[in-house]
Amino acid sequence: MLAMQQWTRVYMPMVGRDQDAWEDDWVAILTELPYLRVAKKERSFQLDRLIGLRLQMNYLGANMKMVKDDLERVWSEQLAEGMDGYHTITDTDEGFEFQFAGLPKKTEYISGVITVLQKKTR
Repeated sequence: MLAMQQWTRVYMPMVGRDQDAWEDDWVAILTELPYLRVAKKERSFQLDRLIGLRLQMNYLGANMKMVKDDLERVWSEQLAEGMDGYHTITDTDEGFEFQFAGLPKKTEYISGVITVLQKKTR
């Protein structure tokens, strides 16, 4: 995430009110996806993870590729449309992390991570 390192040197992180609005936008869009539920909202002072959401799959054996594709689509077509932005997806033992960053204003950036936990049997 070389771009994120450069952005944190040049731009300011988005102010708290605007971070809240971005988090609300993510939650509103994600609640429309019936196979996911928001389990936890997290806020950090890490510059590359200003906002964070922890999601839980609602169904056993759900298609993780479909979830990754949907998050990429939501980010690219709705939230990051018309601005410089990027994202990465990293698989974890429990699911995956979708990390994103964008420049909605030319002086401020937003960043965050969405952790998706796969539903498992007990």
